[in-house]
Amino acid sequence: MSVFPPAFFALLDRLGIDPFKPAEVFEAGGLYVGWYHFVGQIEAGVSGDRTFEMAPEFSVSMRPTWGEPRSISAEKLLLLEFHTNNVPWLLDEPDAG
Repeated sequence: MSVFPPAFFALLDRLGIDPFKPAEVFEAGGLYVGWYHFVGQIEAGVSGDRTFEMAPEFSVSMRPTWGEPRSISAEKLLLLEFHTNNVPWLLDEPDAG
């Protein structure tokens, strides 16, 4: 089972991102957030965050990165961030949240 919709897997594949290697994933009040770094560039004339809903309760945004890995030039590093609250509880113990 995956919380990622097929369209997100397709986007990761198109960008050359391994879906099993996010830079960060965390939960805050029932919202799960994570991001991936990748090398690319935003086209001229496009500014600010761009957020897209890929499935019900699952959105992504792209923007220049912050806190980048030091091994990659900052002007070529982008951030792909996802947000979802569509994560089922699978443990036998009760959800503490």
